[in-house]
Amino acid sequence: MKKIIITLAGSLVISAGSQAALLINGDFSNTSINGASGGPNHLQYNALGLGWTVKNSTAWSAAAENATKTGDNQFGIAQANMITTETGSNFTISFDWTAPAAALTADNLTLDILVVAHKLGTDPLADDRFFTGLNFESYQSRAVGTGGTWIDLSDGSVKTGNGNSGGFTAVGVAGATMNFSRQLNFGGTNIEDYDVLSVKFFYGGPAASDAIGGGIIDNVTISVPEPSVLGLSSLGIAGLLIRRRRG
Repeated sequence: MKKIIITLAGSLVISAGSQAALLINGDFSNTSINGASGGPNHLQYNALGLGWTVKNSTAWSAAAENATKTGDNQFGIAQANMITTETGSNFTISFDWTAPAAALTADNLTLDILVVAHKLGTDPLADDRFFTGLNFESYQSRAVGTGGTWIDLSDGSVKTGNGNSGGFTAVGVAGATMNFSRQLNFGGTNIEDYDVLSVKFFYGGPAASDAIGGGIIDNVTISVPEPSVLGLSSLGIAGLLIRRRRG
């Protein structure tokens, strides 16, 4: 008599987890924000890896462990970080957006988000800005360095020069905290094809007088979505041990 004994290792959960290197201080638990009064108008190469950056350090506060715009200013907040060990193209950005309680216009309810991946050129300091405009509304990103390229992760389009990126928006409700997420579009390429990933948030409007204080950003993550529990049927023979005994 032949007896087949099958031992199952149990359910298996595969999780890639959060890609921490792509974002620094996404929960704003570090209450310092990089920037100084009269600082650079743009997110520049020398801000690489420094965490959240603004032109004026008093424009946004992280004292409450979130990013709160402190007054009626138009300054955005951004950061750029090296892509190191991350692979693949299935990434998602997620964040909480609380529109100002006093918001009356669409401009002040709407958070604008730019996410861009850069392939650095031979001399990044020759043209050293990841984003044009930390101190005004701007969608412009740039090829950093001679021969550099960049990809707009809202639509997957690759560009070789300077120009506007499409970006996307999160429309909130005055005074209410809402969570938003968006899958990043690598347009047939992968994250390892690029050197730097940068992200920028801003709200207000084309004129400084359009912006009001009180908007809050928190819990920003850029991560690989965790797949659901996978059954052994989808894993082939993983976790399966077959022993045959002859009677």
